[in-house]
Amino acid sequence: MPAAHYELAINDEAVGDPVYRKIKQLEVEDSDNTADSFVIRLTAMRQRSGVWSFPAKDNFQLFSKVRVSASFPDRNTEYLIEGYVTHIDFHIDKDETKSYVDISGIDSTLLMNLQEKPVAWEDKSDSEIAKEIFDKYGFDSDIEDTTSATTPQSEPNFTTIQRETDIEFLKRLAARTGFDCFIKKDYDKNKTIGYSRKRKLDLRPQKDLAVQFGPSNNNVESMDFTVDALRPLSVEIRQKDPLLKRSRK
Repeated sequence: MPAAHYELAINDEAVGDPVYRKIKQLEVEDSDNTADSFVIRLTAMRQRSGVWSFPAKDNFQLFSKVRVSASFPDRNTEYLIEGYVTHIDFHIDKDETKSYVDISGIDSTLLMNLQEKPVAWEDKSDSEIAKEIFDKYGFDSDIEDTTSATTPQSEPNFTTIQRETDIEFLKRLAARTGFDCFIKKDYDKNKTIGYSRKRKLDLRPQKDLAVQFGPSNNNVESMDFTVDALRPLSVEIRQKDPLLKRSRK
C-alpha cells in the first residue's frame, strides 16, 4: 500500500520532481486564533558562476499563491493550507550543503492586512460592518448578528472609527462581543469564508494525540512541552474611587 504523501502547487500549478527533491522540510500550522501559516525549506544551490539560487525561484515570489495538500493510502486528500508568500529567508552556511532558503507565508488573512485605513462607520452594527468588509474581498461570510448585542453601537447616531487594517479592525470588534473572527478556505466549494461568530463548542472533537502508545496507536511523531518562567504567575487589577480616594480589587 502506498504511503501518505504531500502535494505542493504554486499559483495553481503543481510543482515537479526537481522541486520535491530539494525540499528539506515543510511545516503547516493550523491556528484557532491567528492566520494559518506555512514554511517550506529548500536546499540552496551555488552555481558555477558563484551566484546562489534555489528551486522554482521564479515562481516562489512574494505574494505567490501556495497550496499544500496531503494524500493518504485510502485515497482521501486533505487540503492543509492555501496562502501567499510573505517572507523569503536565505541562509548561506560555511558548509555549502547546509545552506537553505525558507519560503514562508500565511492564508488569505494576508489580503485583509496589507493596508491601514481610517474609516468612519456610521450607524452600523458590528455584524453589518463585518459583512460589508468580507464582501469587499469577495469572501463568503458566516456572521452572527450583533444588532441586539450590548455595544456602543446600540446607541443612536453612533460612529465606529477604524484606524487599522481590515482584519485587525474586525478582530477588535469581535473581541468586545466575545466572538471569534477568522478566515478559512472551503476547499469543497472552492470559496474563502470570513467568520465572525461565537465559538462553536459542540463540534465533533478531533482525535486524541498519541505518541509512545505503541506503533499501531501512535498518530503523531513527537510532542514538545514548554514551561515559561518569564510570564507573570498571578494578575491583580485594582480600581481607584476618585471621590473616596480608595482603591479596591
